[in-house]
Amino acid sequence: MEEFLELSADTAEDDRILDRIKLLAQESLLVGWLNWKTLDLFKVTLFENKLNVDPEILNKLRFALPTVGLAQTFNPLSVDLPEKQYRDLKLHASPVFDSLKVNTHLEGLVSKSYNQKFLERADELTGSLTHGLLKQRQILMEGIKSLAAKHTGAYEDIKQMFLGESQFKEVSDDLLQFTCARRAEIIEMRRKALKPKEQQHVAKLSEIPPSQTHLFDIDLLSKFLDQRGGLSKIFSKVDDH
Repeated sequence: MEEFLELSADTAEDDRILDRIKLLAQESLLVGWLNWKTLDLFKVTLFENKLNVDPEILNKLRFALPTVGLAQTFNPLSVDLPEKQYRDLKLHASPVFDSLKVNTHLEGLVSKSYNQKFLERADELTGSLTHGLLKQRQILMEGIKSLAAKHTGAYEDIKQMFLGESQFKEVSDDLLQFTCARRAEIIEMRRKALKPKEQQHVAKLSEIPPSQTHLFDIDLLSKFLDQRGGLSKIFSKVDDH
């Protein structure tokens, strides 16, 4: 598995995702996981004799990357998958220091109220905080890896202080989860402010996930509007109060 840490992706965005997966593996898997070997096996081959499964294989199968943690490598805003109605699609949300943009089709519907401007700024702030926390984790893991290479005998002490079930790790996880959850709530409030006239349209619009840059996926929103006769058939005039 050592080769895994040397892998690189074809694009900058995929590289960021890959870096998060590497970090998650370093935080979640057992000491020595870099020495594990990978094999391509079918399930029928692996478990054809249920009474005599290699205990070494069973031992490895006990350890997997946390589901939510793995989801967050693709989507840092994922906090609790069963509660996110757009959990299977990208909620990765936006460039690091920017809030999600209002889709071009919907710009004329956006209220100019203080509340909406505040939510937009809060979106930007929580996005920046989330990025900073993820970057901090990455730098910490790189530092731990460097220290462990220089002082092999100190790794267990370092792990107890900063990884696994350490107090530092618990506080770090809680802070990241809190920040991600708050941004998800803010994005949801911004989306709900764009409310169609009929309840059936409200439900369908809510099913359209955010894109990496906009409150709603651009292609899915266009399809939604086209299938229902256009913007004026779905939305009322905006209230600026």
